[in-house]
Amino acid sequence: MDKTQFFKIMDSAKQDYTPVRKPVKLGNGITLSIQASDMHYCHPRKNDVNDYEAWEIGFPSQLIGAILEYAEDPNQPTETVYACVPTDTILVLINNTGGTLEIA
Repeated sequence: MDKTQFFKIMDSAKQDYTPVRKPVKLGNGITLSIQASDMHYCHPRKNDVNDYEAWEIGFPSQLIGAILEYAEDPNQPTETVYACVPTDTILVLINNTGGTLEIA
């Protein structure tokens, strides 16, 4: 998956009248929240940016070691948020877990 595909999926995951996106599922079945808006730990911290540099990931259904360094509470890796995870790191994660991302 490349950035263009990723941004297209994340745009389609937006819920009506809110910047909050629906949960997504990686190719290996792990579900998680990937968010970016003025309410999330992302960069830039604004709404409706076409090319976010970093995203907030939240509450993955399983431990994801590749993003653990971004965890607010690394002792509870499935019950925490991950702040400002770079887009490139997310793309590597997607491609290393089956190469697909879909709305859960």
